[in-house]
Amino acid sequence: MPSYRFQLQKPGLSSAVQRGVPILVLVFVLAVVLRPAVAASIAPATFALVGLIAALGSMAYVLIRHAKQPAPWLEVFPDRLVVAAGGEGEVALHFRDLVDLAVVQHGREAYLHIGTRDGRVVIPVAAFATQEDVERLMTEVRARVTAFVADGAERLELFERRAKALSFIPQGRTPVTQVLLLLLVVGYGLEDLSGAFTDMTGLTLLALGANSPILVRSGEVFRLVTANFLHGFPLHLFLNAVAIWNLGSVIERSIRSHRLLFVYVMSAIGGSVVSVAWNASSISLGASTAAFGLLGSFLLLHIRKMVPAAFRQTRFWWVVTLGVNAALPIGIIQANAQFGMSLPYIDMAAHVGGLLSGVLATWVVLPTRISLPPTKHAPWYVRALAGLTVIVLVTGVGLGAVNYFNPRYTGLQRATQMLERSDLLDAMGKNQFAWLVAIDPSSSRRDLELALAAAKAAWAAMSEPNARDGIEDTVATLEYRLGAFDEAIAREAGILSRSPNNVYASQLARFLAARLEAAGPIEGPDVGAGLALTTVADKDGVRMLEGMISSGPSTDGVVYALAKQGETLIGLLRLPLEAGVSGALSTEKLGNAPFPEGTTFVPALFVSGKLDKRHWPMDKEVSTYAVSSPGAR
Repeated sequence: MPSYRFQLQKPGLSSAVQRGVPILVLVFVLAVVLRPAVAASIAPATFALVGLIAALGSMAYVLIRHAKQPAPWLEVFPDRLVVAAGGEGEVALHFRDLVDLAVVQHGREAYLHIGTRDGRVVIPVAAFATQEDVERLMTEVRARVTAFVADGAERLELFERRAKALSFIPQGRTPVTQVLLLLLVVGYGLEDLSGAFTDMTGLTLLALGANSPILVRSGEVFRLVTANFLHGFPLHLFLNAVAIWNLGSVIERSIRSHRLLFVYVMSAIGGSVVSVAWNASSISLGASTAAFGLLGSFLLLHIRKMVPAAFRQTRFWWVVTLGVNAALPIGIIQANAQFGMSLPYIDMAAHVGGLLSGVLATWVVLPTRISLPPTKHAPWYVRALAGLTVIVLVTGVGLGAVNYFNPRYTGLQRATQMLERSDLLDAMGKNQFAWLVAIDPSSSRRDLELALAAAKAAWAAMSEPNARDGIEDTVATLEYRLGAFDEAIAREAGILSRSPNNVYASQLARFLAARLEAAGPIEGPDVGAGLALTTVADKDGVRMLEGMISSGPSTDGVVYALAKQGETLIGLLRLPLEAGVSGALSTEKLGNAPFPEGTTFVPALFVSGKLDKRHWPMDKEVSTYAVSSPGAR
């Protein structure tokens, strides 16, 4: 038989751009990972320029290589088929090894599948000059298989059987994937309705079933299930949903719905179990455990050569995908530490656990070959495992609902339960739950003391300045709640001198107000007596500060005074005083200060040293925090 050569059309420029995108992603991830290591030797602008040149150079290389590639071709010989894929070398497929020969529709495009069990080629039908070329190619291949392969007739029947499986995979139904995605959307809707996204405490997420190592070890194992249907923000849901849709659809069409359901749920639970065993994280949630499980399942199907050619990925794709997912959590940790960013934490243990669980679960239920007839039912043991999976899902969600609607299980109880095992929490976790106890009006003295110990431990362990100030504010609030007003005031005044923002000023104001009510102002010997301050308005309505002091301090310093309208606390004023000055204080403009005419200022604290004049309105959120416990005074 003579040989026949078919010239194919060269892929368009868009295909080269698509191949270049993973390289750009890899360059970006490497930049994030390497930046902290070279921060001392390379200026940020220089590093950014090098990264940009590397990214543009990589894309240029891909485009130039594409331009130089010859057009692909395909030639039929008596015993083999040779495909030259445009500069990527020649692939020889011997007819005695062929198991696939079919044209399959994938969405709007049709593809010619030609392959052995060890390798396959997928060619877009549109790459051929005419439809007649495709039909002629298939006719010539069948003729040579019949003539030169010992079991030629049986091999043609195999082509037909596998063609059914190949056509089923891109066209088949994916009910389990669709239902799982619907459940993710429902879970997100419940979070929104319950106020989880506006509750900065995290207690609503815990109530809904977010994963927590401490609570799981305390017996709330349902969280291993429910956490996988919750997400922290829209992008979190979107990324997981896209991964599950793409991977789940292929896997469900490849190994059927019963198997996919088992793989998905076992991956989700397995990832949650590894997270609990490995992490001290206070809260984790998201379907990424299951998404990584599907990635592991897809990897095993690749290794077993059970993924149809149209869905197979290159080694480079696998390296980039696994590399990016491994490097991204490291990059986020470094970005948060180096640049003071607040990017969301990624639970790497859950991802690894999900990946390994997906591989294991797929191995348990893996069919022997992909060419099972599309209508064939799964074996009895696979259906039994799928049924057990449904029972686990329903039970986990049901127990989560019972927990959520239990009126006796309050947010304070969840917070103190976490603090009782604070050795399993990191510094931010300790601070988070200590703060919840600090602002809850129903906290008992035991609760407050438990939280104070945890907050002090977190403060001692934290080195980042801004985070350290925030944790110390928690410590001061707990001291205030326990009646240690002088300690709380001294601590908060120190924070305010370093970070003069409205929240810390409002905290100090309410601490000082409690101290005034309980024991009078903290004046010391240097404030003197008779300091009176008020606001007046001049003829243009500009608010001014007027004051009188009968005996000035012996050293330069600053007085902190509470701004009041009647009995209502509306802000805090920090006013410098010179040593020995007495009598009328110079009238000063308050500028945009929110203190109306007639505001009175009650001196509450004097601190030696030179500080500037500052004023702060009372922060509305701080005003809602719990007052000090009456019994603590």
